[in-house]
Amino acid sequence: MSTTNESSVPASDPNEVADVQKQEAATADEWDDAKEYADTPAQLKRKVGKEKFLLCELGGDDLAKWMKFVATRVKGDAKGVKGKDSDFRDYHANLIVMCIRTPDGSNVPFSKVKGWPSSTLNGMFEDCQTMNGLNDEGKEQAKKS
Repeated sequence: MSTTNESSVPASDPNEVADVQKQEAATADEWDDAKEYADTPAQLKRKVGKEKFLLCELGGDDLAKWMKFVATRVKGDAKGVKGKDSDFRDYHANLIVMCIRTPDGSNVPFSKVKGWPSSTLNGMFEDCQTMNGLNDEGKEQAKKS
């Protein structure tokens, strides 16, 4: 047994170290062209009159809630053809309420959103759909990013 202060880890072969470094560099390069997704929700600044709001991208749970809401409102026959029993009442306001916040992060009451003019509801609804990939424009943006 040696009394010197030597490491108990055997010295690596310099060729092995160089090979590992080359492999790590090659692996990093392979990921350079990988599609990258955001790790934080997107936000859009919007105003209604003089009031400021943020439209925030939905998280997975809220997106699932929206999809369930839509599925329960749109009726169809066995072939999936939409019937005349579809219920679009408060359709726009529900998605907007799920996405909209005040600048300090507080929820905006449903009654407030529902009371806005249809032009405001339509514009915000379209913005919410796009940022969440729920319409054709949003789906195309997701493909490009």
